Amino acid sequence: MGPRQQVLKFAHWPTLVQKHGYADIAPKFITVNKEGNPVGKWQDARMRRDVRRRWVMKQSAPERLRINALRKNSILPADLRAIADTEVAAMPRDGGNARCHKRCIVTSRSRGLLKRWRISRFIFRHLADYNQLSGVKRACW
Repeated sequence: MGPRQQVLKFAHWPTLVQKHGYADIAPKFITVNKEGNPVGKWQDARMRRDVRRRWVMKQSAPERLRINALRKNSILPADLRAIADTEVAAMPRDGGNARCHKRCIVTSRSRGLLKRWRISRFIFRHLADYNQLSGVKRACW
């Protein structure tokens, strides 16, 4: 690692972000360049974009959560809620958790994903055929 890179631990993410993050499948450490963007080897541009969106979500999640609580509080005056609306609109769009998509960690495919293993059905079948998934066995009767 160069002097301009720092190491981030996924364990320090808030619970909201960890729910949607790569904490269970990604390496425990991700290197970050001087601009603050994650650096690594990704399957394609879609996976790289998704990782960047998760990174932005990690950065803005605590503040977005607090401002949204102000926005949705019906006890507060309307002008204060309007200010909170403008603050949320000024935040980056990629900071919302609706923009993060589930993808296969091997092929970056978004469809046919098996949630438990976070891999697509093609990769699951290939790994199951060669007995590389623990607890998974081909059907035989």
